[in-house]
Amino acid sequence: MEIQELRDKSSKLKREKQSFLNDTFFWVKLARESVEQLPDTKFEFEVPKAGKTGEMRTVARNDGQRIKNRIVNRDIYNSAFVSAVAAVEDYLSKIMIWILLYDHKRIKCTIAGVNFSKEVTIVELIDKDKDTLIRNIIDQRVEGLFYASPQKQREYFDKALGINIEDNIWGKWIEIKARRDLWVHNAGIVNQVYIDKVKEYKLCDFGDEAIIDEQYFSDCVAILKTMIGRIDREIRNIYKV
Repeated sequence: MEIQELRDKSSKLKREKQSFLNDTFFWVKLARESVEQLPDTKFEFEVPKAGKTGEMRTVARNDGQRIKNRIVNRDIYNSAFVSAVAAVEDYLSKIMIWILLYDHKRIKCTIAGVNFSKEVTIVELIDKDKDTLIRNIIDQRVEGLFYASPQKQREYFDKALGINIEDNIWGKWIEIKARRDLWVHNAGIVNQVYIDKVKEYKLCDFGDEAIIDEQYFSDCVAILKTMIGRIDREIRNIYKV
């Protein structure tokens, strides 16, 4: 990969991800408005039949206001939030891969506590070309890093990639990721894993529900867009034509 290609791909990805976050924010607004138009009393809708692929059945809800409130004030935000965080994780993964493909010397950097082991066998040396071997090692580096803590990921960005992200921004990203994990793995209830991950960036106490409401979601979209913009700016400053 040449330096101009790295810059171009980085800028394009920044635009794509920030646009995705904007679109996500927009569809949340549209979805909430649509659900709010449902009747407050009984309404019916179709759902897939259990065990019968392709067949549908009609179900009814007699507590329309309660269902609407849950969807509008909780479910829509939770789904959009998880999707937004996944999009940014994809952004970080691609950026790391591209930088390491451009500057192979950075592959040698390791971080204590992160599993970066990759042994190249004789068979691989014989059967695979150099570029394929390098890409395999890079993929293993990135995979290992995403099993590490956000603090270790930040350390890698700084030491291996030369990208520095402000404490305030990265701290908010740590909390966002930890909150996402709560909704994916613990029904949104704050546990000790969250407390240990976020440390001084903690926004919820043990046993609380880590709510994703309108204000939190709006702030989340703003900080994710900011972090993406900062990283792209760092790349353009480091890798100049």
